[in-house]
Amino acid sequence: MVPPTAFGLEIQKGRSAMAQTETLTCAKCGGPGDGWKCAICGSVASEHDAGHLHVGSDRYCTVRCAACDQADMLCTCV
Repeated sequence: MVPPTAFGLEIQKGRSAMAQTETLTCAKCGGPGDGWKCAICGSVASEHDAGHLHVGSDRYCTVRCAACDQADMLCTCV
């Protein structure tokens, strides 16, 4: 299992899984994130889908940059 912080998630300690707080950050520009987006097919999701993978690629469901609306690895802010 991948730790929640690996995808930009921060879970408040002492809270149940149902009441977790997400703080998403674009890995490229460091700005705020706004949900999740696939860097290959462009599908958008409100929750991270660890099973959203594409054959032959390590690009998958990743944080969506709030400023440019791209998957963080494709961010155009920098």
